[in-house]
Amino acid sequence: MDYQWIRTFIVAAKTCNFRQTAEMLLMSQPNVTVHIHQLEQSLNTKLFKRKKNRVTLTESGRAFFSEAIKIQEQWESSLENFQLFKNGYREQIIVAMTPMMVETILPHVIYDYIKRYPEIDVSILVEESNQIEKMVEMGEAHIGISLIKPQNKTIQVTELLQDTLQFAVPIDAYDDETGIYLDIEHYFEQYPLFTHHHPTIWDPLLIRLQKEFSTMKSIRVTQSYVVKRFIQDGLGISFMPKSILYKEHMEGRINMIDFPVLKLPSIEVLILSKQLREIDHQLVSMIKSRYYS
Repeated sequence: MDYQWIRTFIVAAKTCNFRQTAEMLLMSQPNVTVHIHQLEQSLNTKLFKRKKNRVTLTESGRAFFSEAIKIQEQWESSLENFQLFKNGYREQIIVAMTPMMVETILPHVIYDYIKRYPEIDVSILVEESNQIEKMVEMGEAHIGISLIKPQNKTIQVTELLQDTLQFAVPIDAYDDETGIYLDIEHYFEQYPLFTHHHPTIWDPLLIRLQKEFSTMKSIRVTQSYVVKRFIQDGLGISFMPKSILYKEHMEGRINMIDFPVLKLPSIEVLILSKQLREIDHQLVSMIKSRYYS
């Protein structure tokens, strides 16, 4: 049985159109017909019913489709493993993370992991939190670092950290001795509030803030690194996790001040996986040790 026959069958089963299959696989329509015929002969069964110009799967075709998908996945996995072997790697780990986590120490931790385990091929995918669960579920990532709890009960969840939310404001031109006192009300009168750069906290937080600051103006900015840049440039204020403000605060580029007006929510960062392997456990342990040290 030729793998090309199976590849052609999978596309044909999805489209139920041999002409479209030929276009998608960059081959002639007669070759599609030949591949399907050879596969049917090899399996000793009919996979498609042909009635006039319409093609549909037979019962055997529907049954074989799920098996063909498994064969294709195994084929691709075997080729990936062989490429890793050729390139000197023993194993691979794919990490999907949110753009917000790129702003933390996480990339530095992964870099240290790569130096410690040079025989492991590490890939980093940056996606929004609402896509990470699907990537883990579909096997596109071994580990997902997300801000949203998964809906699928088969996804394993490990808490990475509870991050504290901070009130982030521009640095003023005064030093501690000569500076004037600016109360919280002043910031909301002088600056717009950047919102929605976190997927879960903003809607309930805005309701509470609007009750306290009736003149508040807000601007939706969906990426945290953009919000940080805007605050550094003196263009507005926001609430952000401490872990992504730490470097800018220590370097004197963003100020974090107390916010006694209301109790701010904490930010939950989660590790998602289908089943952690030994190399996944190694990386997770290293990440946790660095965040909690």
